[in-house]
Amino acid sequence: MHRFTLCAALFILCATQAAANDFPPITNHSALASSFALPALGETLVLAPGHSNWQAVFGLSNEFEYLGFNAAGNCVATECLIFDGESYRLNLRYRGALARGWDWSFELPLLAQSGGFMDNGIETWHGWFGLPNNGREFQPRARYLYSYRRGGPTGPLLLNITEPANGIGDLALGLGRQLGADTALRVQIKLPTGDEAHLAGGNFGGALWLDAGVPFEGEWHGYFSAGVSVNDRGEILPEQQNRIVALGGFGLSYQAAAAFALHAQIYLHSPLYDESQLRALRHNGAVLGLGGRYRWSKRLTMDLSLLEDTNVNVSPDFGLQLNLVWRSFP
Repeated sequence: MHRFTLCAALFILCATQAAANDFPPITNHSALASSFALPALGETLVLAPGHSNWQAVFGLSNEFEYLGFNAAGNCVATECLIFDGESYRLNLRYRGALARGWDWSFELPLLAQSGGFMDNGIETWHGWFGLPNNGREFQPRARYLYSYRRGGPTGPLLLNITEPANGIGDLALGLGRQLGADTALRVQIKLPTGDEAHLAGGNFGGALWLDAGVPFEGEWHGYFSAGVSVNDRGEILPEQQNRIVALGGFGLSYQAAAAFALHAQIYLHSPLYDESQLRALRHNGAVLGLGGRYRWSKRLTMDLSLLEDTNVNVSPDFGLQLNLVWRSFP
């Protein structure tokens, strides 16, 4: 209980002021989710003429799924899957006013993948809160391996990526249209600039969604979002990819002080893959983000968020995200 209190206190110290219509960007950063257009949600207002935002989002994600193996490490099920890796992501994003009631955005992710260093720390974190490690503690440290076998121990190996890589992900272009006082319709196109062979995207995709504010008074603000993502089949498990994916989410923020606020969000999507009995492929995604924002000035804000997979095995075990936004206005 003391550890939980300490973590809550750290969140409060790091929390920051959230703009009334603006939440830090969270999504599913699982390696196999890179083949899908899964945009961040919660921007309920388009930018006014003369306004623009420059954004840098640094994210650290660690995922571990180990399914279909016995204690000796032998595949004993119809499907056997190992997802074990760590990724570092720097998203560079610009959003600017296009015309009255419209804005547009440009986003480029820079990716670094490795076996990582967070395994011990994540096991400790899970131990504090009684969360499962799913066998992580019995596997090699700092391993990078994405493997999926279907059809039993002698079935074909449909995915086997062992070499980490660095590079760019898929470039995304976005357009927003204001529909109401606190409601915006948004569309995003994902271009195949990443490398499919290294789980960095590499296929076309697009998303259409609605961001709507929830009317609160005083220090509270919220949003809910709903939409759809449509994607071309890529090289990663192409026969099992769901081309059409439903997506949505909601968020809540509390203005704790003049320069500090807390925020909580959950990001939802329907299964990315089918024709499987494994949770990592056939279940809905549900990413929880908790953290806060500090306002350094009217132009500069900083978010710190912790990301957790509330639906185990579908998104990374653990994520930490730092979001810096510079706002330009007359």
